[in-house]
Amino acid sequence: MLRALGEEGASDNGGLSVTRLSELLGHDKSQISRALTLLAEEGFAERVPGQRGYRLGWEIYTLARRAARDPLVEEGENVVAGLVAAIEESCAVIVRSGDELLTVAAETATRTLKAVGFVGARGPLMATAAGRAMMSGLTRDEFDALLERVPPKAMNELTETDPARIWELVEADRERGWWLVDREYDLELCGIAAPVTDPSGSVVAVLSTAGPRLRLLERTEEIGAAVRAGAIELSSRMRGEPRPIAD
Repeated sequence: MLRALGEEGASDNGGLSVTRLSELLGHDKSQISRALTLLAEEGFAERVPGQRGYRLGWEIYTLARRAARDPLVEEGENVVAGLVAAIEESCAVIVRSGDELLTVAAETATRTLKAVGFVGARGPLMATAAGRAMMSGLTRDEFDALLERVPPKAMNELTETDPARIWELVEADRERGWWLVDREYDLELCGIAAPVTDPSGSVVAVLSTAGPRLRLLERTEEIGAAVRAGAIELSSRMRGEPRPIAD
């Protein structure tokens, strides 16, 4: 429900009514009404003044400001800025939220033709470089369980949907340390991503870039190495390791 209230344009024209939320979420209006009452009591939702609709409450923005001080976000923003400057492509730090990907830090390149990402954007684990890099942290049993919950969906005719082949692709690039997905999600785009790990070695996020495929494919090795280096740097920062002193 909070996600629906936070969608772009949701607060326009008097906000989202109980009836509209019931249609969007597929729940009974009485359930929606009770949930809105509880959210409003805690400040997570509020009625638009003079209207029957609801919008996000200020408590949500307070929590968002606290979350923005998370080390992954703070350090990720710095690493992303450096990577964008180095490769001149849009970059992002992405985490796993349930069985989806969620962008927590992003910067868009200044080029005319570019991929556009933004904080809060959600995307699929399948058919993306970020998803492949994220799945590199799974065991085979965890991978199989994930695909049982979220069967691969074809985004176009080039999307790999065979579970065994997807696992092969995850494994194939493990030693290299970065993953490339070309045209599986969008026929015009190519993506490259590398995992960010915590002190135990578990994958907690990925550093990712995407852009027009022909441009990225001309510089695949260069960009892949830069993304991997950025992910290693972010992992190091997350562990609180001292940064090298510039000459």
